[in-house]
Amino acid sequence: MSGLNDGIEVRGSKGGAKGRSIHATRRFSPGDVIARFDDPAVVLPPGQRALEYCNHCLRNQAHPAAPKLRVCTGCKTVAYCGPACQRANWAAVHKLECKAIKRLHEAKPADQPDWVPTPVRAAAQVMLRPKVLEEFDALEGHVGLWKKDDDMKLKLQAHGVVKCLGADQMTPVGLEAAYQVLCKLQTNAFSRTEEYSESGGIFLDTKLAMMNHSCVPNALVQFGGRSATLRATAVINSGDEIELSYIDHTQPKGKRQGELDSYHFQCSCPKCQHDLDEYQVAKTDPTVDLNASLSVMRDIARFQSYSSGGAIDPSQRTAVMKLSKIFPVSLRNMEPKEKHEWLRRAYKTGSYFVQTEKWAIEPFAQVVDEACFYFGKDRGNHECALAVACLSAYEVEPFKHVVPWHPQRLKGLSSIAIALSNTAPNPERLVELARDMTATKKFPTDSVKVLENLDQVSLCQMLLSIIHAHSPLAPSADWEVLVLAQEMLKDIESLPGRDRENGLIIAWGKDPKSMDDFFEFSVVEPIKALSKLGKVVLEVDLGSDRDLST
Repeated sequence: MSGLNDGIEVRGSKGGAKGRSIHATRRFSPGDVIARFDDPAVVLPPGQRALEYCNHCLRNQAHPAAPKLRVCTGCKTVAYCGPACQRANWAAVHKLECKAIKRLHEAKPADQPDWVPTPVRAAAQVMLRPKVLEEFDALEGHVGLWKKDDDMKLKLQAHGVVKCLGADQMTPVGLEAAYQVLCKLQTNAFSRTEEYSESGGIFLDTKLAMMNHSCVPNALVQFGGRSATLRATAVINSGDEIELSYIDHTQPKGKRQGELDSYHFQCSCPKCQHDLDEYQVAKTDPTVDLNASLSVMRDIARFQSYSSGGAIDPSQRTAVMKLSKIFPVSLRNMEPKEKHEWLRRAYKTGSYFVQTEKWAIEPFAQVVDEACFYFGKDRGNHECALAVACLSAYEVEPFKHVVPWHPQRLKGLSSIAIALSNTAPNPERLVELARDMTATKKFPTDSVKVLENLDQVSLCQMLLSIIHAHSPLAPSADWEVLVLAQEMLKDIESLPGRDRENGLIIAWGKDPKSMDDFFEFSVVEPIKALSKLGKVVLEVDLGSDRDLST
């Protein structure tokens, strides 16, 4: 729906070898906004939770600043945060879809839920607006390939779409038209359930949809309300193709290829062609130098310490396959005892990654994340959770997402800050854990001294300040990570007896370059020490079966 932004152009043609593609018409540096898409063809919250979101601005009712939502009195299926959003959405699409949704509800069996599946609602919105339907003609849908797969789910959804449109559309022609729109949505829509956002739902702009995929992307898409921002993550020169990753590009090659099957193409990026892992990709990434500033992992030489070029070591490939086989469908639904047992099994199965110090390789990196969640959320052991969160921030995320302002990196800093807010009231417990781990002869005494001298409140404050400093690069002004950081900063700055600490941290925030030693002492060294502690915590609890979670 949006016009093409200055700085990018469409090349190629539908049906060509590579189809359409988006190219830069000028140079972009990492962090630059390449384009904004403010008028998408379709933007929806997740169907099952549609009443938890304003269906226009997409604000979740759980957001601290969100007013009480009002349900549409017509279809009773969508909600709005106020009259302004309700009027805007009515004018944009709901005046057409309200009756359509009611028709669908009337045709449903009484025992079926009242919510409308997101693909059905999205396709109905497209077909109810002739101008949008016309724009969809330019999109590739791989309809023939979907039919070859005999996807019954899409066929059932097509019937749902036609029921929305009315009984006169329940014809072979009407069903085929709905099926084709659903194929195009499946192929081109972005899920708003990103790794850095819990928003859910879908977003489709017909120009943004022409962006091609790479497992070594040079840009990312950030969602905020009804808008999407295309931001460079690498240097992009005039004429270069701008590429996104449609999937989690940090996953092993086999899983990436499986997830890309639904897009009906085979990726031929350098990472796939040469079967490179995260360390090999990061080693040649020119943006590693950005970590020399506001990054908790500033040792640029570490990016160069891993081998590059050539396919992955067969032992690593075997270790990835063995660990992947034991992953359950959902870890978060496990009871704590069951999860603890699984984490121990997974850690031992993935011993290759511990021995080779390749913490960032998936799926072992997920084991680290789940261990952090287990210690903190499931067992309330915030000291162990803090250590493992720092392990992730120091040994995992910098190699998976090289630019320090990547949303996942900032989300990791937020996790550390939250853990610190729980450990700071009783700082002696962290020191006790460190000394206990020293007694096992696995944790160095010099790191214990770092933690003995650690001002946990100041570390928390500085990590939150890093998040705040990167706010211009955040997905949106009301991104939950950013909002939480701002709230926590206010709370810390209002604590009594911290005038000296506040003064130093505020001065550092204004001129970090001149206070680099202060940052190194107050943030980098403690995070490094805590990362080491995280390794020992995992080895002692998960590797040696000594329960630290109690």
